[in-house]
Amino acid sequence: MFAVQIAKALGAQVTAVCSTGAAPMVRSLGIDRVIDYKKENVASCGRLFDVVIDVAVRLSVENYRCLLKQNGICVVVGFSPIRHLISHSLAGKRDGKKIVLCTANNKINDPLLDMNTLVETGKMRVVIDSRYAFDDTAEAIRRVETGHPKGKVVIEINKENARFVRALGML
Repeated sequence: MFAVQIAKALGAQVTAVCSTGAAPMVRSLGIDRVIDYKKENVASCGRLFDVVIDVAVRLSVENYRCLLKQNGICVVVGFSPIRHLISHSLAGKRDGKKIVLCTANNKINDPLLDMNTLVETGKMRVVIDSRYAFDDTAEAIRRVETGHPKGKVVIEINKENARFVRALGML
């Protein structure tokens, strides 16, 4: 959700792929076109894109290549089965189209700090799917693992829980 909001804030035309239930919320973010993956296969939508950002990783490398314009780039953010990891990591750049894996790093990067400005000016908002008490963390993880939350799943940490979380080095 952040990626589409950042793209819109930078003036891009954005097509989002989501389920039927998530479509109204996604449209509320100002998306130009929504493709319901339950009704339409994005790989055969007949449109080409400069950039594809995929966090669900349910398409093959060839599907990504079919979606990209010449010199287009696909950024793959997450993985499900190990075969996707292997095929996508070996994909690299071919035919002027590039597929890259996005990995996390903990470096402070000025462009990331620009997101603060987007939030402060109302150009980007955090969409919360659900909130869970710290004691219900297992349930929150199950919610995320369904693959269908319509926003961020938040685990609320109070002062008592914060000591425990800090001791684990997570806060």
